[in-house]
Amino acid sequence: MVRHRRPQGDRANRRTVRHRHRADATLIGLTALSRFADRGLKLLADVVVRPTLGEADFVRVRQLRLNRLIQLRDMPGVIADRAFARLLYGDSPYGHTPLGKRADAGAAHGR
Repeated sequence: MVRHRRPQGDRANRRTVRHRHRADATLIGLTALSRFADRGLKLLADVVVRPTLGEADFVRVRQLRLNRLIQLRDMPGVIADRAFARLLYGDSPYGHTPLGKRADAGAAHGR
């Protein structure tokens, strides 16, 4: 059995927000002290309703993805995972990894 200690002081009055991205979902949550909950929720709502991804951010993330795809192309476990997904799911969205392919990342910006 796992026992949890009861948080003391401000820790007992905090609220939690979490963000998690999966292949088919993005989950967002918030952790804030109770006294900052209203401000935290307003900020979270703004981020969710008006996300921004500037050109420089897009280029940076695209390059990170391309670099990761190059690293993964020779890893036996990754090759097996991709083959299994293709075999199991075919051409459906689940038939490929969320990271995509180099051609997809290059085509995403007309390159």
